[in-house]
Amino acid sequence: MEGTDFVSKYKSKVFNIGVIVLALIVAFNLYQAQQRAISILNDKRENETKKNGVLTQISSQEKLIAQIAKVVNAKKEVSGLSDKLVVMAKENNVKIISIKPQAEKDFPLYVKYPFDLTLSANYHRISRFISRLESAPEIFMVESLNMKAPAEYQEGSENETLIIDLRLSTIMMKK
Repeated sequence: MEGTDFVSKYKSKVFNIGVIVLALIVAFNLYQAQQRAISILNDKRENETKKNGVLTQISSQEKLIAQIAKVVNAKKEVSGLSDKLVVMAKENNVKIISIKPQAEKDFPLYVKYPFDLTLSANYHRISRFISRLESAPEIFMVESLNMKAPAEYQEGSENETLIIDLRLSTIMMKK
């Protein structure tokens, strides 16, 4: 009888302890599930933050390319380049004997337009002309330069004219 009295006497307490243990087990399992979900969300947030960083870098690179394209293509038409070369040559007292446009070279982001120029002037005028080319707002690149003295050339005379073959190129960004 003592066993049944014990069960009857503590029946509600045993039941309460059982419910509490069961509630603790359920709460622990829910806690673990929530921790896993939070961990997954944190991983996703890290990945998204990295993606945002990469997208920001790409955006800044695109802006930089757009700015460079503006500078490279500013007021530039290939047909007008020879006129600009003639003006620069006159400013530096350089005689242009010939301008020969060469075949354009197509690259993924830009097109390169080479020119062969034959010039006549003394050394100092040629150097000022080339300096002017390289400091022009348009992008001119001197690819090669070959100086020749004409047959009648005399050093120290008033006429120290040289003949210069110059390979010059410019670029235009593609749109």
